[in-house]
Amino acid sequence: MLMTRLHNLFAIDPKWTEEQLIVRLSLARTAEAEALWSAYGWSPSVGTDLLQAFKEPFLEMLWDGVKVDRREGNLTALSMTTCLSCQNA
Repeated sequence: MLMTRLHNLFAIDPKWTEEQLIVRLSLARTAEAEALWSAYGWSPSVGTDLLQAFKEPFLEMLWDGVKVDRREGNLTALSMTTCLSCQNA
């Protein structure tokens, strides 16, 4: 449930969100990362700061080709946003 509200939690307390939730999105670090990305896929929101905070684990997830079923649409849109942000960086 927390992952569906990641954008809001990050806006309220970025440090806590990074330390407690975003760190768990790395496929290399946690066995729960795939499920967390799947849950985040229900969220329609991402801001530039949040995107910057989880860009590395997000790109890792895309690279590994994790299947996130129905939420793929939101994650695909997020992928496009990431690519556009990378070009502008």
